[in-house]
Amino acid sequence: PDYLDPGDGGCPELRACVEILLRNGADVNQADLKGNPPLGRLFAAPCFRSNLGDHSSDVLWITPADRSRIGSLLLQHGADPQCRIF
Repeated sequence: PDYLDPGDGGCPELRACVEILLRNGADVNQADLKGNPPLGRLFAAPCFRSNLGDHSSDVLWITPADRSRIGSLLLQHGADPQCRIF
C-alpha cells in the first residue's frame, strides 16, 4: 500500500508532518551526507519515497535540529497537545 495515500490505507498525518518539516528547512538525506547516525524517525523510509520524488535513496531524516523543533511546529499547525507524540 501507499502509506501516504489515505485512499490506500495511508496516513495523512504522516504526510502533514513531512510537509511541515520540509517547509521549515528539513534536509533530505542530511544524516547520510554528514555521516550522522540515524535518529528516531516519524516513519520508515519507504513510506515517504513517493512524497520526496522518484529516487529510491531519498529519505527524510529527522536531524537533531528537526527533532528539537518538531513539537512546536506541529502545535503551531494545529496538532492536539494531548496526543501521544507530546
